[in-house]
Amino acid sequence: CQRLIHAVGPRWEGNRDQAKSLLGICIGNVLDSVSDLDSVAIPAISSGIFGFPAAVCAEEITTAVRQWLKINKLSQLKTVYLLDVKTSILKIMQKQLGKAL
Repeated sequence: CQRLIHAVGPRWEGNRDQAKSLLGICIGNVLDSVSDLDSVAIPAISSGIFGFPAAVCAEEITTAVRQWLKINKLSQLKTVYLLDVKTSILKIMQKQLGKAL
């Protein structure tokens, strides 16, 4: 591990469209901060105590990663690992990634 980034995502309360947007921004900021590395691992930020439904969290994270990689083609970052301690969330992220391919 070359770097550890602590990112705090938004809570799933109040304006939910804003919460989804903030989660995407959070993921983009994480990717910006590691763009000089060749890989990064990102957990399902906000899916735990912050209350994001797993499916919404997975969709927002995978969308943000795809958009960032598309825009930042010259970045050294080539591999993004999506992970979580809950197998159920991993399965949802896999499903979201399958939709993207």
